[in-house]
Parts: sequence; structure tokens; C-alpha cells
Amino acid sequence: MALLRGRWLAVLVAAGLALGGAACGGGSKSVALSGTVTGAPGVTVTLSGAATATVTTDATGCYEFTGLERGEYTLTPSLAGFAFAPAARTVSIGSADVASQDFTATPGLAWDQGTWDQAAWH
Repeated sequence: MALLRGRWLAVLVAAGLALGGAACGGGSKSVALSGTVTGAPGVTVTLSGAATATVTTDATGCYEFTGLERGEYTLTPSLAGFAFAPAARTVSIGSADVASQDFTATPGLAWDQGTWDQAAWH
């Protein structure tokens, strides 16, 4: 009788796993988006799109957004008196973390929506 119960238990466990014990695509998964900004300390990186947030790069130029859902995002770096290459990045996030979304800061005049950056003149 114990052997029969053991077999039924194995069948029920296997059926439970097949019916929903493991997550399959279509669900929501939280991921991270990260990169480095070289050429300037303390750069503000703004995230827009499926979610919005702002972070400041650390002493090594690294930044990271965590807890993001799948979707389309735009990253935009900014710091008075600097121009950035690229000026922005569009990233599509699936089910995995996305790294190496890097930018390079260059000191000098920065054009910002039709006006000269005032800090660049000082």
C-alpha cells in the first residue's frame, strides 16, 4: 500500500509541475538596466518610457535602474556643461538584465532643446 501511495504522490507532483508549477513566458519579471558614463562624475541619467526614474552615476561612472518590467525605455544622460554621445539610448527589455548602456561625456558647449546650456558659458 505504501508503494502505491508513493507512486500516486509522484504522479501528482509531476502533474502539478506540468500544470503550473513553473513560470512560463508572458509573466512579469523584474530586471535591471545598467551602464557607465565616462568623462564626467555625477551625471544624471533619466529613464523614461514604460517607467520613469532618475539616478546619478557613482564615483566610477556606473549607474543602474532595478525593478524594471518588460518594455521600451529611453535613457538620457545630463550634466551642465557637457555633451553626451550618444545623446540618448532606446532600449527594449525582455526577460533578462540589460547592461553596457554606456555614454561618453565631453566638456564644452551643450545644445539643449534650442537654448545654449548656461553653464557652458562660464
